[in-house]
Amino acid sequence: MQKIFYLMAVAIVAVSFTGCTDNNDDINLTLGQDGATEVTINRLGGVIEVPITCNGTWKASLPEDCDWARVITTEAKGLGKIIITSDYYAPDNTEDRSTMLTVISGDKTQTIRVRQYLGLKDGENDGATILTDAWGETVLGLGCNIIVDEGASEDKLFKKNAVVSPENAKYIAANSMKYNRVFVSSSNAADIGEEGTKKENNEKWDTLGIRASVSVTYGLFKLKIQGQYKSNEKEVKNKLNYQTEYQAPRAVAWVGAADLASLATTTITRKKYPDEEEYTKMRQLQDIAVCPGFDDLRVTIMELFDEEYADSDLPAADSTWTIPSKIRTKLASLDTKYGPVYVSRVLMGGSTFLNLEYDSVYVADTLQLSGSIDLEITSGLLNVKAGVQAGYAKVAKNIMENSKSTFTVRGGDKDKRSILANSLTLKSTEVNKQVTKDLDINAVHNALKEWSASIPDGAPTMANRDLYAPISYGYSPVWDLFGDYAALVKEYFVRKYKNKNTIVNLEDM
Repeated sequence: MQKIFYLMAVAIVAVSFTGCTDNNDDINLTLGQDGATEVTINRLGGVIEVPITCNGTWKASLPEDCDWARVITTEAKGLGKIIITSDYYAPDNTEDRSTMLTVISGDKTQTIRVRQYLGLKDGENDGATILTDAWGETVLGLGCNIIVDEGASEDKLFKKNAVVSPENAKYIAANSMKYNRVFVSSSNAADIGEEGTKKENNEKWDTLGIRASVSVTYGLFKLKIQGQYKSNEKEVKNKLNYQTEYQAPRAVAWVGAADLASLATTTITRKKYPDEEEYTKMRQLQDIAVCPGFDDLRVTIMELFDEEYADSDLPAADSTWTIPSKIRTKLASLDTKYGPVYVSRVLMGGSTFLNLEYDSVYVADTLQLSGSIDLEITSGLLNVKAGVQAGYAKVAKNIMENSKSTFTVRGGDKDKRSILANSLTLKSTEVNKQVTKDLDINAVHNALKEWSASIPDGAPTMANRDLYAPISYGYSPVWDLFGDYAALVKEYFVRKYKNKNTIVNLEDM
């Protein structure tokens, strides 16, 4: 099988361990090495591996009230490692969180602190994964609120809790021949900006389990014209909004949701994996397929389904299904904490978003334009190609000069962003008491080129992370992780969001 090369640095580092002194002649139990007192992981979460040496059978556990980490290797014998998986930890928390890992063998008990840090101490951000965290809280795997709230900030789109930890997905990909597409990053995203706005290339997304994608501009969608009729005593105007976006993609990262869902919901049996070592490995990979917090809720919901339909066939996943109250309550909690979908892909680089509000009657009568306005704007204004057609440039300039425009530039060098923003700003000029708005199309094109060139190729690093911004997100449904009950979980979400203004259509996912 062809190897996949992963370009992202992994931040699943246990930086220190506890050593123990044995007082019992029969049982020798040692956790970690070098006499340190804790193991740590950064706030992105993922997998910690704690070395253990023991000449007998041992059991490992975390406190029952620890809801952000889970011990995968709970019981074994002899030399090995204890695998712990941790949830994502949002950066707006004020302090690190920690718990105690306890290991018992015979009459010996050893403990070691497990700490998830926010990077507040020197050195704790060294080697951190940049691509999944280059834009703050909007990381791969986070659950989403799909309701469109016009004018709301982009942050409201994302939940604080993660369905999938990118670091866990990376661990799975590195430790399994079968599930080797779970986490991939690439710096080969083509620069589509030369031809203005284009639809993203969604080829191969189905194999990754990614079902939907929207622009990062929350509540505003590129190439969508919205009409609004306004009237008062002085004027009657039919105002239209036109939105378009120039994109300069540089890196893409995704969680292979199809493989992940298959791993999370497939029964791992010795018949399928007769080799004991391979069987153990696959069971461990299954246990870390999704984040501990989400998985605990998922298991609870699936157990309720088991109990409810133990003596009967599953009902049809349609309007005839009466949702049992206990299941409805837990599904509501699932929606509150994680939402119906999670981020499974992020395209990063830079973007220039432009909104024009214009009088459609004036544009149609005076500028002789109708449905071709999108082509005139993208080809004439947001186009960095050297030989832009004069006709497109002239029409784009006329539209800009007779419109109210707002724009946002994301990513790239700060000074280059300012130059681009300045070039898109209409200048008022008065000649013989006639006030005109002026736009230098050539200056816009030059500014676009220089700004686009300031966004580096490849995955972000600690040194250049501020030059990247998220351009678009791909989403996958949480119900894919519910095995035989996936269709019923989907039916719950479809009902809840029916006739609501959402960024994705759940029925089509």
